[in-house]
Amino acid sequence: MEVSEPIQLILIDDNPTFLNVALHFLKRQADVDVLAAELRVSSALRLAEAHSPHLVVLDLDMPEMSGLEAIQRFHAIHPDLPVIVLSVLDSASDQQAARSAGAVCFVSKQSMHTDLMPAIRSFGPHSQLALAAGAVSFVN
Repeated sequence: MEVSEPIQLILIDDNPTFLNVALHFLKRQADVDVLAAELRVSSALRLAEAHSPHLVVLDLDMPEMSGLEAIQRFHAIHPDLPVIVLSVLDSASDQQAARSAGAVCFVSKQSMHTDLMPAIRSFGPHSQLALAAGAVSFVN
């Protein structure tokens, strides 16, 4: 059986506790390689430019710049880079704003353990993997 390339991603959240929880969750996934876990969008943008990840997982509520602005900046570097929003700000208007900014998917932090990996697998390089029905809110 051929081993697939892991999904390389950059994780960004300004809350160090949540970032650590999410990082540990993702490190337990055999098909994921977290290139970086960043507290600041600016450092994540530099890393994305240098390393060309398969996707970015980003919080909306960031102090340095909004997650919405960050999505647009990631797309300025890599126009086809999928950005998945992982946020506690999960109202319909937040999801619509993320879609308008260019996010491919929205996952609520409250459902990270069940919904994040189906989203990542759907937009990673092995996107033929099926999503669990209703697992994530698509904003495309």
